[in-house]
Amino acid sequence: MAKYFKLTVSSMSMHYLYIKTPDDINEDDIHMNFRKFDGGDFSSDDGDWEYSSTEEIDEKKFEEEEMWKINWEDRYQ
Repeated sequence: MAKYFKLTVSSMSMHYLYIKTPDDINEDDIHMNFRKFDGGDFSSDDGDWEYSSTEEIDEKKFEEEEMWKINWEDRYQ
């Protein structure tokens, strides 16, 4: 099974990143580790990224998004 999250970060603008995680990951884990997802994924904005929010979403919403999607495992293997 997996969980799906929408991470919102801000700099000069707001950006969203959709993350697929194992079941044991929660919103606090995303918040504590959000820096591992910044910068390279948002190359259109060179500012200093700040955490804004995380919300759990369903798989359908995750699959509907066309861009800015990653798997948690890809960052922590």
